[in-house]
Amino acid sequence: MPSLSYQEIAGESDTPIVEQMLTPNALRQRRFRERQKALRDADVTLPKSSVMAKGEKEEGR
Repeated sequence: MPSLSYQEIAGESDTPIVEQMLTPNALRQRRFRERQKALRDADVTLPKSSVMAKGEKEEGR
């Protein structure tokens, strides 16, 4: 009987081997950092009314 490699037995994996070896928390941290970087790079600014505290009135109104 010919010897089989692990890849022949297990088949191809959808996720890269590096992600399989990382802990779920490390993956969560990486996704968070990627989202923060994307937000920073997109330079998304919120309208002034959405940033104001509840009950605070906008000037001129």
